Amino acid sequence: MRTIRTLGLQSYGPFKGEHVVELTDKAYAIFARSEGDADRSNFLGKSTFTSAIPFLLFGWHPWRVDDDAITWGEKACEVTVTFDDGSSAMRRIVRGKPYALEFRQGPATQTSTVLHQDAAQEAILEACGLSRVDYFEVAHLEQKKISGLLEKDTDK
Repeated sequence: MRTIRTLGLQSYGPFKGEHVVELTDKAYAIFARSEGDADRSNFLGKSTFTSAIPFLLFGWHPWRVDDDAITWGEKACEVTVTFDDGSSAMRRIVRGKPYALEFRQGPATQTSTVLHQDAAQEAILEACGLSRVDYFEVAHLEQKKISGLLEKDTDK
């Protein structure tokens, strides 16, 4: 199982432009405050930010249609990750077109093997080490679904 070291967003949801976050081996908490109202923390992109990883890994996002993942007024969005072994993955949506998926094995060089679409998805699943179902059971809690975790019957 690979660890994600960088997460890049390009016009994904409310995140217009390019944003790159460096990640280390620790737990993270995400909070937000509005510049105009320090007491406001809703609708500022926290859940959208956390949805970027399952979007890249599995193509899952919280919107009704793929184009809704693209920042308003932009033509495309892209999410990228770099894994701890230097491999990288990218999922892109261009408005009105099917997504593009790419996986680069190992650090980027002229001789790196680059896989696309279904082959890339298989490589991403192998790097992730979790199926989509497993990921949503142990690594990602969707907004408004934490009550399901609290109600799980673990005795069965």
